[in-house]
Amino acid sequence: MAKNKKKEVTIKGIIIAVLLVVLVLWYFNHLSNRSSIQRSTSQKTEVEALMEYDMAAEYPKTPRDVAKLHNRYFKAFYASQQPIRNTMKIPIQLP
Repeated sequence: MAKNKKKEVTIKGIIIAVLLVVLVLWYFNHLSNRSSIQRSTSQKTEVEALMEYDMAAEYPKTPRDVAKLHNRYFKAFYASQQPIRNTMKIPIQLP
């Protein structure tokens, strides 16, 4: 009878340990998927970043920075795969 009791306790312990391992693995998988989803949604395309750029508040301080900003607009304008109608909004925002 003592052997059956030890065997029963050992089996319960193994089952609990396996369940805990599965739970921990599931939790880490859930965390990694959540962080990758947040990274993919938080990354904006260059066109979206330029469309949200506030020229009144964040206008570049030096002429070189102004040229760099305009260069970003031109690159986004000519490299985008969107129809011309959608990309024409970008240069209109320039002061």
